[in-house]
Amino acid sequence: MIASVVLSLCLSLAPTSWLVPWTADIGAIISLPLAPLEHAATRARFWLRPSMEQEDLSSLQVEQLIEERDRYRGMLYQQRLKIRELQSQVQELQAAAQFGSSNSSRLLIAGVSGRRASGVTGPLRLNIGSRQGVLPSSVAVHRGDHLVGLISDDVQRLSSLLIPITDPSNGLIEGFLVPPGTADSRSQFMRVQLAPSGGGMLHADLDARLEVPLNTEVRIDDPGLPAGAQGMRIGRVVDVSRRDEQPLRNRLIIQPWFNAHELASVTIKIDAQQDEGGHP
Repeated sequence: MIASVVLSLCLSLAPTSWLVPWTADIGAIISLPLAPLEHAATRARFWLRPSMEQEDLSSLQVEQLIEERDRYRGMLYQQRLKIRELQSQVQELQAAAQFGSSNSSRLLIAGVSGRRASGVTGPLRLNIGSRQGVLPSSVAVHRGDHLVGLISDDVQRLSSLLIPITDPSNGLIEGFLVPPGTADSRSQFMRVQLAPSGGGMLHADLDARLEVPLNTEVRIDDPGLPAGAQGMRIGRVVDVSRRDEQPLRNRLIIQPWFNAHELASVTIKIDAQQDEGGHP
């Protein structure tokens, strides 16, 4: 053993050029029977813990992962939109319920499923009809206190038509003005007759001696409309001008608070009297 240790020490101190010619052959002979074991051990290591380089080489797996990521991301945004839609419907019903008890009116949420390409005038197609309890002449509101239109007489089983309040087919509408800061007493308000003026607006003529400030609120007081429409907001005064053909009268331009053609859904209010007379 002492001789072996001395020989090893001498060989470790010898120059590399003396050892390479004969140690390489000896090393090859010794490693030959160990090659199968080394190969098996290498395969087992890669099987137990694959390298990142091998995963990058599989483009099919990468494409599948990207496809799954995009699909689940789309599902996430779809559910978020659904949640926001449901929250909006709950808010609509809560707001509408504040302006009439459940005993006096029944509330339905209706989505707008069709409209004209112009997006300004004309009726709107709603996705509910008589099967859900929609009745002709019911009022359609938004955010509880804003009248946006009336349901036409042509109510189908699964759909109905919404006539915007600014449509000429509604004729003249009786209303009253509520100037900013005025106490809520209807007897103090000025009455007006509202008529469509085109472009989704309404107009009314009033004595020029009566001062009407801009942003004056206009509300409904028309016996010809359902009870659910009485007292509801219809718009605000955005312009006051003197009429050339009638110098003693002013022309008021009323802009609706909400354009029915810009809404995705509305709340339909069905009065108790309508329900008893027309709903089975």
